Amino acid sequence: MSSGYVVRRCLDGTVRWCIGLEIDGAPTTALCVAVALHGDLLVGMVDGRIPECSVRR
Repeated sequence: MSSGYVVRRCLDGTVRWCIGLEIDGAPTTALCVAVALHGDLLVGMVDGRIPECSVRR
């Protein structure tokens, strides 16, 4: 199983960009994602943590 996200265009499904998710350098998989007010991602993890992550392209 991959630990990344694919962002697609809603009109036609084409891939806009892909990112891998790492917490402290370790690949991980999130259960849910929300956008914080300033644009970072809040990521809900299976163990109850909710780290705030910046998106680097």
